[in-house]
Amino acid sequence: MENLGPTINTEGNELFPFLHNDRDLYFASNGHGGLGGLDIFGIDLTDGFDGRISNVGSPINSALDDFGIILRPDGKTGFFSTNREESLSNDDIYSFTTTQPLIVSYFIKGIVYDKNENTRLSGVPVTLVQNGEIISQIMTDQEGDYSFPVKPNTAYELKSDSTGGYIPSVETVTTLESEKNNIWEKDLFLTKDLDFELLVDIKEKESKEPIDGVKVVVVDNLNGNTIIDQVTNAQGQLLYSMTDKELNDRVSYQIRLSKDGYLGKIETYNGTLDQPGRLDISKFLDLSLDRIEVGADLGKLVDIKPIYFDLGKYNIRPDAAAELDKIVGIMLENPGIEIELGSHTDSRGSASSNARLSDKRAKASADYIVSRGIEKSRIIGKGYGESVLINRCSDGVKCSKEEHQLNRRTEFRVTKVN
Repeated sequence: MENLGPTINTEGNELFPFLHNDRDLYFASNGHGGLGGLDIFGIDLTDGFDGRISNVGSPINSALDDFGIILRPDGKTGFFSTNREESLSNDDIYSFTTTQPLIVSYFIKGIVYDKNENTRLSGVPVTLVQNGEIISQIMTDQEGDYSFPVKPNTAYELKSDSTGGYIPSVETVTTLESEKNNIWEKDLFLTKDLDFELLVDIKEKESKEPIDGVKVVVVDNLNGNTIIDQVTNAQGQLLYSMTDKELNDRVSYQIRLSKDGYLGKIETYNGTLDQPGRLDISKFLDLSLDRIEVGADLGKLVDIKPIYFDLGKYNIRPDAAAELDKIVGIMLENPGIEIELGSHTDSRGSASSNARLSDKRAKASADYIVSRGIEKSRIIGKGYGESVLINRCSDGVKCSKEEHQLNRRTEFRVTKVN
């Protein structure tokens, strides 16, 4: 007793051997690749067991199990068992007639490569197609090799499936008999899918719910072109195909977000496209938006620094102007909101003088905002003096400087949202 060796036997199952005319060995196997399940294979034993295994192909082999082939002496008619879909029960016996030999000595073979890396690719599905019909399908071996038995003078297509991020490819081979040794070599070179997409995903900051209808304007900082000027969908998303980009390209985008009733935002992304696919910039930038509601303090939403004035004065200092400009920006981006600018003092000093000074400071701040292009009807300045303290530090209460500082504040309360 002797094992027939690795040419015939695999890690799968080899079953139902049949020796035809004392030369051709047929058997079923699920270890040599094929159309699916058990396929029927043959080998010419004229030169022993080291020859080429030949898949007998379609229509004898199918996507399910095909096995137990028996041939008449002429090799043109025979029988086999199968459980293909059109079978009447689990396993049925079929007959067949063929004008072509089942075991052929013609082969298309080759190696599948990664085109960019010039490395061999194992485990890639390769399909042999004739006139639109799948003849056989195998996976490349550990060395990236594939091989199909074929018929002479026939046009075939070789298709590699999209796997591992590679783009499917199709090559044509015609098996003219003039080829040396009746072997046609065709290496396949696959490239990665290098499509790049930019995903903008907008959510409300507090609820984390998606926001639809957000206007998204994206400017390519490298050339100044506006590449996106659209609104988000019902899922709060917008997807843009970056067809002009290549692997390892550097990108720099300014992203401007705006929608009525929400605090607009401008963010900048800088990075490198080091891998193909989707770039979700919300993983790198905070693209959540604050809802603007009546009573909200815009100063807290945009982190306005304290508005400082010189002692006893109400003129706008340069550092205060820089902070007020942030409010101007919000109001320009949200033309439907109106605000009250409230100036507050601590309890030190007389209440009347605090009220007068805070009112002058509030009105001076409001006038500055109007001077920057905001309609006067959209903002009012009001001084509260020490009338709205936010802690215990009223007249006669001993407090630290830090506690008094909390009461000296400017608020930008939303009074109307259209």
